Amino acid sequence: MAGILIPILPKRSFDFSSTTVGTAQHLVLVERIDISQYIDGILAVRVHSLTLNGADILELDLFGDGYSGQDPSMDFVTTSNLFPDMLLNSAPGLFTYGGTVLGQFVRLVLSAFHATAGTMSATLSADLVLRSPDPSR
Repeated sequence: MAGILIPILPKRSFDFSSTTVGTAQHLVLVERIDISQYIDGILAVRVHSLTLNGADILELDLFGDGYSGQDPSMDFVTTSNLFPDMLLNSAPGLFTYGGTVLGQFVRLVLSAFHATAGTMSATLSADLVLRSPDPSR
């Protein structure tokens, strides 16, 4: 089987410290990642730095993205993520999750639940490794 490594998130810093305590924020980081020629994948996330307090939660997930050129203003997204929740809870760290990928596109979403007052920040980067049954890919 052949495959490809796609750097989908270059090293980037996020700060959720000003998010209202007790609320969640969801950031779509990358849309329309083409997975149509692949059967399975692994999301590899590097946590370069991380500051969480108490019950703060930070997750990075892939969701099915049903983008349609016929209706580009509509947001078609699966309600559940492709792989189990990727809880980012230590730095430096490498977190990997994988499984079957189906569909045309996926999107990468960072979710933060700011449970406790104080600093909540992270510096992350990520790659998507995709595998195809076609040896020419």
